[in-house]
This record gives sequence, C-alpha cells and structure tokens, in this order.
Amino acid sequence: MFAMSLSTATPSFTVPSRASVREAVARIRQAVDTGDSRDAQRDAEQLLTMVAAGDRAVVLNALAHLHAASGDALTFARLAAEARDAAQMHEDAESQAEAILHTGQALQMIEDHAAAIKYFEDAEQRATRLKMRHLESRIWRRLGISSSIIGRHAQAVNYLERSVQACKELGGGADWFAARNSLYNAHNRRIEMTIAEGPERVEAYRPYLPRWQELADEAHAAGALRISAVARGNYAIARRHVEDFDGALETLGEVLQQYQAFQMRANIAITFNEMGTVYCQMKRYADALTAYQNALWHLEDGSKREQCESYAGISLAHEMQGDATAALAALKKVRSLEAELTDQEARAAAERRELTLSVKQFSEQWEKLAKEDSLTGLPNRRAMEQWLHSALSRATPAQPTTLMIIDVDFFKQVNDRYGHAIGDRTLHLLADLIRQNSRYADFPARYGGEEFVVALPQTDLATGADVAQRLNHSVSAYYWASIHPELAITISIGVASTTEMPQPYLGESLVELADHRLYAAKNAGRDRVVSR
Repeated sequence: MFAMSLSTATPSFTVPSRASVREAVARIRQAVDTGDSRDAQRDAEQLLTMVAAGDRAVVLNALAHLHAASGDALTFARLAAEARDAAQMHEDAESQAEAILHTGQALQMIEDHAAAIKYFEDAEQRATRLKMRHLESRIWRRLGISSSIIGRHAQAVNYLERSVQACKELGGGADWFAARNSLYNAHNRRIEMTIAEGPERVEAYRPYLPRWQELADEAHAAGALRISAVARGNYAIARRHVEDFDGALETLGEVLQQYQAFQMRANIAITFNEMGTVYCQMKRYADALTAYQNALWHLEDGSKREQCESYAGISLAHEMQGDATAALAALKKVRSLEAELTDQEARAAAERRELTLSVKQFSEQWEKLAKEDSLTGLPNRRAMEQWLHSALSRATPAQPTTLMIIDVDFFKQVNDRYGHAIGDRTLHLLADLIRQNSRYADFPARYGGEEFVVALPQTDLATGADVAQRLNHSVSAYYWASIHPELAITISIGVASTTEMPQPYLGESLVELADHRLYAAKNAGRDRVVSR
C-alpha cells in the first residue's frame, strides 16, 4: 500500500505531497471495505510520522476509521480527538467535521445514543454549512442507526433514505452500500419490534429477501467485500424469518466462508448460532448441536451474550434428543452466564461512563484549543473576533470600545540571529507584559505571528492611547538581556476607537483603522504609538 508507493515515488525522508497523502488515505480506507485491512494500520501509522502538520488530521481520521472497524471504541474516540485538534490548528474544516462524526460514532458503538446524536447533529450543522454532501450522507446514516436502535423507526427511515439518496447522487460506492444495509436493517428491526411472531411477521419480512440479495451482489461486484458479506448474512437471516430453512442454511454456509477469509471471528460465531437456530426449527437437533458447539469454540473470550445463546441452543438440542442430563448441564451454564452478564453489564456501563467522561474531557480540551494560542496562553484571533463582535453590539457613543494592535519591531531578525527558541521565548514574555498592562475588563489576544491585540471596553481613544504608551514603555524598559545578552525588543502600536466611526460599529472597520495606524507607527520609525 502506502509503503510500497513511497519507496518508488519519494525519497525515504521526503514529506509526501498533499495529493499523495490523499491517495494513500483513500487506499487505507478502501482496505477496510475490501476486508484486507491487516496491513492498513501499519501503513497509516507510518504515514502519520511523515506527513506535514497540515495533513495530520486527514491521516488521523483514516487511522480512527480503522479502529472503528476493529471495534476499539476508546482508541477510536481518542484518535478522533487528536484529529479534531490537528484540524482546528490548521483550519481544516472538513477534517474537523469528520472527527466530530467519529466521536459520535465511538459513543454509538458503546450504545450511548443520546450523547452520540448530539455529536452527529454538531457534525451535520458543520457539513451543511460547508456544503460537504459526502459527509452529510455519512452523518445521516449514523443518525438513522441510533434512531432505529432507540425505537424511533420513522425518523430512522427518514435519515437513512436521505443517506441512500445522497450517496447515490455522489456516485454510489461503499458508503452507498452501507447506507442501504442500514436502511434495510432499520426496516427489519421495526418488524421485529412491532409485529408478533406468526404469518404477519413472515409476510412482512418477505419483500426484503430480494433487496438483501441485490445489495450483496452489487457490493461484491463493486469490490466492497466486507459489506457484501454482512448483507448476505442479513439475507440468510431474512430467509430464516420467512421459514425458507434450506435456503437460509445454504446462504449461511457461503457467508461463513467469507467471514473466515476476512477473519471476522465474531461474525463467524454469530453465523454458527444462526445455523443452530435453523437446524432446531428443522428438527435436525444433532446438526444444531454441532453448530452451537462450533459457535462456542469461536466465542472463546468473546461475547457472553452469544455464548448464552449457544448454550441455550445446546440445552434445547439435548432435551429434544432425550438427553436430560446434558440438557440440564447446558441450562446450568446458561444460568451461570446470565449471572455473569449482570456483572458484565455493570462493567460495560462503567466503561461507557469512562468513555463519556473521556469524550467530555476531549471536548473541553478542543474548546480551549479552539480559542487559545498554544505558545502564549492568550486568547487567539478567533476568540478575539468573537469577543469583539459581542462587545461592539453593546458599544455606544457614551461607552465606546477601543482597540490596540501591537507588532514586535524587527522580529524576523530576532529569529534569524538568535533562533526560533529565543523568538518563542520573546513572544511568551511579551504576552506576560501585555497581561500585566491590561486592566481587568480588557481583552488581550495573540492575533497571529508577532502581532497582538488588546480590546478595551468602555474606553475612549485618549485613554486607550495612554494605556498603549504605558505598554510601549514597559516593553522597551524590560531587561531582555535575561533571554540573550544582545537582545533588545521594542513594539509599535496602532490605536483606534468606535468614537471615530458611525454606527453600527463593525469589527472589520475598527481593526482596519487600528492596523492603518500601526503601519503609520512603523513608517515613522517604530517604537511608538499612533492614535490619530
């Protein structure tokens, strides 16, 4: 996969181009769809060590996708957190929305659907705003799955039909097959939950037989082998529901071979249990016993609930064969497993709680990172713009807002002469000086690079100019030689106020005026304040 293309296309220490990263990520994702994902995690982890910082979020999302396929919810959630962090730092809106979707999917995996739906709705708003139709289709599918599981059948079908239609318009592919699979599952779940066993339920299942078969065949022809196998397994279950027992066994045998080829251990066990159920309905109890025992062999260290189903089937098969002792022994095992399931459910609830708290922690971290500059600890440009928008909506001629824009004089020379470590230390100390010279209600922020801003609410232009003069003097008087013996730092400041502007006050206009005066300060020789 990626490792092979890298060795032939790029030197071992060359940062891959964005196009080659996207191609590698597409191959990694395709590996999950085709059921050939054994080397995909290695390729994704190798790629992550090589890409530029701006491409990390894309690779982290691909790696998260792999862990979702393996069922590792906590690692999946943590990778999604890292992806969102990286996306925010590099303003990659698409990767950020996908990472939020992944977080909801991790919660869905542990059946915390209420929390999952909140993340899906957040991701949906972002995807819709950015017109990312392909991501919207995936979000609708996830919303449909959760809605179906919690019993909101009409809502589930609505979401899933939208997902199917959007995927079709985008050209089909694995997402289209997955959306159709989820839609049919939602319909079948509604049948199981709303119609009692009997002829009516049988007839309700019957129309889905050709749909499952068609889906499995189309997915297989398109190379989406994993979803094809899952769809064919659902087709077999539907055949059992309509009492086509011979057909169900035939299909289950075919699916079993596919699951074995893909090493889908849990699906193998479920298939053997399904076979046991069919054999019991056909009164072939010896065959049922063999099937249930095969399921148990594959369920070692696996699902207790599936083990319970296997032993219940074994008990029934022994009873119908007249072996009361063996039936009782299997039934005792069922009761023992049911007791373990009570404890296991308690542990699962604790794990869900742990993941929910982890996601909450990640969310708080994301919110902080979204509004805080990592080097200085000051609010960042985004936070400043949000604050200024709110402040200007409240400003009046009698209660104006004033803005200072601050730039470090000759900062490029600091980095060139003394190195970026000294440059970073300089910016960190300058941020401290700005804090010290700001009043309680003032809002200081790092605007980008060596530029800082301070917004002063309920402050007129003359007062803002006085605050700027004090800061300018404080910076020039600071003992910068404590960082480097030859270092001396001065700043230039432009100051503007809403008193100079017509209402309604606009943040862009205030920033533009302050920035114009900053350049006037630089053109006049630097190390000064210009406020008119």
